[in-house]
Amino acid sequence: MKKNVFVAFGGKSPERDVSVITGIQSIRAIDKDKYNVYPLYIDKTGKMYVDKHLTKIENIKNFNSKKCKESYFVLGDNHVHVNGIVKTKIQVDCVLMCFHGSQYEGGSFQGVLDLCSIPYTSSDVLGSSVGMNKAMQKQIAMSVNVPIVPFELVRKSSREDLKKLFTLSDLLIVKPNDLGSSIGISSCASEKEVVDALGLVFTYSNEAIVEKHLQEFYELNIAVFLFENELILSSIEKPIKMNEFLTFEDKYMSSSKFGSKNVGMKNLSRQLPAEIDSETEEKVKVYASKMYQALGLNSVCRFDFLVENGEIYFNEVNTIPGSLAFYLFENQGINFPTLLDMMINEAQRGMTERNRIIRNINTKVF
Repeated sequence: MKKNVFVAFGGKSPERDVSVITGIQSIRAIDKDKYNVYPLYIDKTGKMYVDKHLTKIENIKNFNSKKCKESYFVLGDNHVHVNGIVKTKIQVDCVLMCFHGSQYEGGSFQGVLDLCSIPYTSSDVLGSSVGMNKAMQKQIAMSVNVPIVPFELVRKSSREDLKKLFTLSDLLIVKPNDLGSSIGISSCASEKEVVDALGLVFTYSNEAIVEKHLQEFYELNIAVFLFENELILSSIEKPIKMNEFLTFEDKYMSSSKFGSKNVGMKNLSRQLPAEIDSETEEKVKVYASKMYQALGLNSVCRFDFLVENGEIYFNEVNTIPGSLAFYLFENQGINFPTLLDMMINEAQRGMTERNRIIRNINTKVF
């Protein structure tokens, strides 16, 4: 009997469009002989729709809510309830999480699914929340002796002396504390540029990360997946940047040898596997494994590192990476359909484990 898998994407997030691409990619790749696949789309207003015609990116681009069936969850019920001429409900065996950014990647949506006892392919509420907070990730990295670039956290409500930020470096990077995809990131060499950069960040977030801007550096990325209690590490990639740091355009809008616009992170120019020495490779794998465990993560996560003069620095984790980082596993014989199958099976195993935990006890309080 086929399992019902709902591919969740979209949402009220600056990274919404990237999420749509990841969702559509996953819908195309998933094994239709094993799974009944349903698109679960969150529109720009935050409303949820389950409708078969949302499997085409053209229908997302020209989205018309009047042509779709608005849907919702009921707490304590592992079904999606679908409005229509006749209201129906469909059992959810697993939600394949393809959200990027904001509450949807950051734990809120996972909390709803937990309250419905629905398995999902991402970290839990805590891991997802920490995975959207760069400052907290860096603090945890320091606690487990994983090197980071010196930084400061600046809150929108603070009235700090911005000049002191230049004690970090003469050249700074300013970026949102809780966004990815290189959105809202700026390079700054003066106090005025920092003010302008913070103004940009605070249109997206209430907190900014300000850190030393490395000069002669390159990036390395690796994905980690806890499957059947063993860590699987992907190949390491070296993205090829066309600017001083990787931009949104570098990642998602550059030309592609695959001849398609909507190929997500696979569009990025890269060296895969990265041509690096064995010592650097080993350190990246050790640091990624330590951070995966220290942050309490699950499912497929991608870790991004910066390398300058032989020094390796943890940059950030993506708990739901673009394109689910499937391309990083291909060199190891794990293709996209196989990876999705593994993620779904692990999500269901994890829910079974959580369901064994005692939640209710009989007391005589009343």
